[in-house]
Amino acid sequence: MVDRTDVRAAMTADAAAVESVAAAAWDHDYPAVLNRERPGEAARDWYDAEKLRRDIEDPAHVVRVAERGDRIVGFVHAFAAATDTEDRSEGSILRLYVHPDAREEGVGSRLLDATREALAERGCDRVRAMVLAANEAGRAFYEACGFAETDETGTTVIDGEPYDEVVFVDERRS
Repeated sequence: MVDRTDVRAAMTADAAAVESVAAAAWDHDYPAVLNRERPGEAARDWYDAEKLRRDIEDPAHVVRVAERGDRIVGFVHAFAAATDTEDRSEGSILRLYVHPDAREEGVGSRLLDATREALAERGCDRVRAMVLAANEAGRAFYEACGFAETDETGTTVIDGEPYDEVVFVDERRS
């Protein structure tokens, strides 16, 4: 079977489709994690189309979509930031989701590879990814893609409630 998935830079016209993929992914992945009947509704708060349009246009952000035909089936949102440590720049993957109907087909890995490349072009030799601690599938994904879980943790707030996050790192050393 030939994979007909294209990974490309997101356009502002993709914002609503990205929001829809996020909602489907949250409904699939987080019902046992989030204290909300429909997690996808919370996702829509996080992936507001207007904010996403601004991020797509911001050169510090990397937003890529995976597209099959005329359907967006996944997306990744990252940004590049200069750091003061070890004279390097760091990229952070904020979100990477694949629609549940398109999983286990390499879409997430292709999005991640495209993001690593885009961040490397911006001078990043270290990439971080934050994942909800309870998101076992997300954690396994980053480990399978060569990221290492760190001791660093964080907290994110969804619907006014705190959730633990873990940090994964992929370092590129010249």
